[in-house]
This record gives sequence, structure tokens and C-alpha cells, in this order.
Amino acid sequence: MLPNVANMLPNVASKLQDGGFTEEQATKIIEILVNGRFIRGQKRNLTQEIREWVIATSGYFSATNCYRELQIATSTQMSSARVVLSRLEKEGIIKKFGDQRGHYRRVDLDVEPIDWQSATTDTVNIKWPFEIERYVETMPGNVICVAGEPNAGKTALLLNVIAQNMKAFEMHLFNSEMGNGELRKRLERFSPVVKLNDWKFNAWERSGNFADVIRPGKGVINVVDFLELHEDFWKVGGMLKEIHDKLKDAVAIVALQKNSGCEHGLGGGRGLEKPRLYLTMSPGCCKIVKAKNWATSENPNGLVINYKLHQGSHFSIAHDWHREELKA
Repeated sequence: MLPNVANMLPNVASKLQDGGFTEEQATKIIEILVNGRFIRGQKRNLTQEIREWVIATSGYFSATNCYRELQIATSTQMSSARVVLSRLEKEGIIKKFGDQRGHYRRVDLDVEPIDWQSATTDTVNIKWPFEIERYVETMPGNVICVAGEPNAGKTALLLNVIAQNMKAFEMHLFNSEMGNGELRKRLERFSPVVKLNDWKFNAWERSGNFADVIRPGKGVINVVDFLELHEDFWKVGGMLKEIHDKLKDAVAIVALQKNSGCEHGLGGGRGLEKPRLYLTMSPGCCKIVKAKNWATSENPNGLVINYKLHQGSHFSIAHDWHREELKA
């Protein structure tokens, strides 16, 4: 005979009030009772439970995660669950992931159609220091990377981008290294070209998970200074993809650190995968490493410009855009 769940719930509530259960324990017990998982004489439908759990799961998971969340505890239940997971794999609902046994990911078949026939080819009219816009176009939804060595002027370049575009765009600066006082001092150095009260942008303190706070939409420029990486530098590609996926016609300009003498910023070639424009900066030199959207018929990839930086804010050109001579 099945127990009366409705009659059991008040007993759980009473024990919770008397301190017999913690709130978490009571919630779990009620969940088990309502789901009917341990009702006497009733057999669990593990196939249905696991299928529903997998469909509601995103990303990667292990069989152990599944067992724990579904309270699959006995060896018989685990054996049955393994059969169910194997069946889901054969059906193409999940795939094995990595080298460890019992690790899977749900197959994601959702795709967004690309309506290229009614799409516009409008560019984003961003103004750049060194007139980079003469050589490279920016499109809605683009990620742009600026990989700079220490003291090369990447923050100065980003602040100049804000200064040159803040009247035409909604600007957001996500800053990981400057406090409010230091940022104010940096902005004061732009005077008299840009007076302190003339700055018009949103400044936010942020050091990680930038994709969570990216502002999407047409007419928005997000500036990230900078994307910090202290280990597992290869992850930069995934971080930039997450930012890209949030843009929805906005633009993101992301700064990376670059070690002296290295061709690319931290993350190496993985950092070049998503950006449509990738710049590197060494003291006195800026280079267009990757440009996908040319503004003219001339290929801008490999162009360099030599500059001088004054007071951490103003650039002057020492040698305009050119191609470096190949060393013998």
C-alpha cells in the first residue's frame, strides 16, 4: 500500500520547526516524496529520469554527477543507469568527453539561421588612434584584441579610443587594474584636448568573467582593460568566444598582456581565433597582426607604425604605417 505523501509532509514541516531537520534536508526529503522516488512498491523509471536530467543539462557532466543529483545509490541502479547513458549515446543525445570514463557532454543541435539576404553591410564607424580605420573596417559584433607589452601604451590607446568615440557611441570601460583615483589622474592628462568634465563613458571595476557583464546591442562599444590570465593561457580563445557570443551587434575591444619578444599576446595563436582585428604593441611600435575586414584593396596585415607616447595619453607618429624590411 502506498504511503500518503500529503499526510507525511506536515511531519517534515514539524521536524523542521523543531530543529529535527535543516532546511536543506527538509527540502530534499519533500522533493523525494513528491517525485515518488522511494514510495514503497513503486519502481523508478530511471530511463525517463536520466533522459530528462540530461536534456536539462548544459555543457559537460559525469555519470557521478547524474547519480548524485538523481539519488542513484545502489549498485543495481548504477548498473541500470550506465545502460541508459550508453543508450543515450547511441541515440546521439550525448557524446563521450575527454579521456576519463563516464564523462559526457550533451549534443547541442540548436543553430541560429543566418539571414544573409536581408542583412546589412553597414560598418561601425569607430575612430582609432593612428587612423587604423583607414586600413581596417569594424563590423557589428566584432571582437578586437590589443596585445601589449608592459608600458607599451595599450591603456593609453584604449582611453584614446574612448575619447574619440564617446560622443557617437555608448562606451563601457571594464577595468581590472586602476582604482578610481588612478583612472581620474590618467584622464586628467588628456587636458586640454579632452577636459575632465567632458569625458562621457561608463567605468566599471571588473577583473574576470567579462562575458557576464558585456553590454550588447548596436551602438555599444565595450572596452576590457585587461583580460587577466595567470595560468592555462590557452583558455583565452574560449574567453574571447564567450565575449563574442554576448555582443549582439555591439563591439568589444579587449586588451591582453604580451611578453617582450613574443609575436602574440598571452594565449598565443588561440587568441587570434575570434578577433577580426588583432593589434600588438611594443614600446614605440604598433602592428596589425590580423585584419579580416580590409577598408581598401590593400592588405593591411603586417603593417606597423612607430610612435612616441607623451604623458601616458598623447601619441605622436614617428614613422607612419609601413612594412618592416625582412631581415637577411
